[in-house]
Amino acid sequence: MLRALPQNRGNLLAYKVGGLLRQPDLEKVSKRLEKIEGKARLLLVLEGLRGLTPAAFWEDLKLTLGHFRDIERMAVVGDQRWLRWWVRTAATLVSVQVQVYGSEDRAAAVKWLKEA
Repeated sequence: MLRALPQNRGNLLAYKVGGLLRQPDLEKVSKRLEKIEGKARLLLVLEGLRGLTPAAFWEDLKLTLGHFRDIERMAVVGDQRWLRWWVRTAATLVSVQVQVYGSEDRAAAVKWLKEA
């Protein structure tokens, strides 16, 4: 499940991610990225994420490889133990500034994304 957050406007894409992520969820992000002029900044708030369907995994890979040049910064918010490792590992594959925040630091994540 992917749900747009109130901060989702302009070049800031903000989504809550939870449950089972499906291919159509990621296609929404991809379409939104295609409409942005300039570089996007992406906020992902992970709450109760159970995983991805195989089609969503493939879509995530296409999204990452196809749009990494369109994303300037990405902040991932969540308290899952594996999150920091996963995000830092994925960040080595693309040239995007990435920060990981605990759920109590969501406001700091938004502030970092909005900085010049």
